[in-house]
Amino acid sequence: MIVIPAGSPDLMDAHLRVRREVFCGEQGVTAAEEIDGRDEEPGTLCAVGIVDGEVIAAGRLLDLGTPVVHVGRVAVLASARGTGLGRELMRGLERLAVENTTGSLTLVLDAQEYAQGFYASLGYERTPRERFLDARIWHVEMAKQVNPEVEQERTA
Repeated sequence: MIVIPAGSPDLMDAHLRVRREVFCGEQGVTAAEEIDGRDEEPGTLCAVGIVDGEVIAAGRLLDLGTPVVHVGRVAVLASARGTGLGRELMRGLERLAVENTTGSLTLVLDAQEYAQGFYASLGYERTPRERFLDARIWHVEMAKQVNPEVEQERTA
């Protein structure tokens, strides 16, 4: 899988299609909850995961370029789940965060409770924040410290 910014109208449409299919179609999140207006903010990078020319995954980075970057809206189409592509998507999002930030970096995400084991396997740890409801789904906050020099060597 290649993970690239959704830098064209077609890629952004595909990014939003994946999010709507996963979050709205499968999980019952309303469109108003899913499309929160943050995609167009400065410091936001929407990305897509592409396999064989097809966009099958999406993710978003908020506050890019700051010491704390929020990873969110991570979604993989049902047909591609269980194949390791979610892990590749996360590695790609982390790479994009490192490429756009100088110095030490903390990646923070709000994981749906059922998915915290997946994020833990990628080095994310729960923060002290209590579990919380977002779009009627229980979430936990998780974080990971990233050393850009080490990360760039690992992905080279």
